[in-house]
Amino acid sequence: MKEKQCHDDTFSRIRHIQETLQSFVYNPNGATYDVNKKRPLSELLDTGKLIGSHPTKPIQCVEGAFVALHMSQQYTGIHRFSLSFQSLDEASVVRHHLVLGVYGGDKYGAFGISRCPALMNKPMQFDTLADLLADFKQSYEGVGHKVQMITIGRPVAHDTTAEQVVWNYLRVSASDWAVVTKHAASFHDRLVRDSPQLWDTPIIPAAEEPQPRVSRSLAQKQPDRRCVSMGSAPADPSVPQ
Repeated sequence: MKEKQCHDDTFSRIRHIQETLQSFVYNPNGATYDVNKKRPLSELLDTGKLIGSHPTKPIQCVEGAFVALHMSQQYTGIHRFSLSFQSLDEASVVRHHLVLGVYGGDKYGAFGISRCPALMNKPMQFDTLADLLADFKQSYEGVGHKVQMITIGRPVAHDTTAEQVVWNYLRVSASDWAVVTKHAASFHDRLVRDSPQLWDTPIIPAAEEPQPRVSRSLAQKQPDRRCVSMGSAPADPSVPQ
């Protein structure tokens, strides 16, 4: 009974954060705030707090991740980690999108914002990380995108004095879903064992990391930036423009 109450409290807190993100309007014209992810965690949390204090200002996916980090920082019973998706749309244009994966109460879900509702928040109902990733893959296919690469970040520390967030801990090609499932299971094993030493060793050796196959013409046309479309104004790449 006590464990169930604990899980219910966790899910309630997560839903509150998701509802807060849903209350924001998506910004089709580019980022409003500093979206440099290489800053110290404390600065990202400060940016998230600033964004949260101006709920009427539109935001994009990275800004949404900062808000979620800030709002969940005190909830030490949940694990947060970035999920980045590289996809190819119907016009063969490479797109990038970022959400924040979350694990708590033995379930997985996600925090995020997007112009496409299916590519933002995910309820805490997935038994495995692979199930959550498969749901995102299906959602992408529903808007005419093919997921090429998935990048998972290292769990974000609840210690505000921690340095930078590791956004690219595990990078895997989506071409072989059995491989995605295998590495997602390895990530989960490290997550539940919660041993800092485990995270110092990569799940996939650097020499074996998959490289996206993008034609020279596409690489020249499309800059590799998060949440940026091919147009002159940054926009959410999660749906065809």
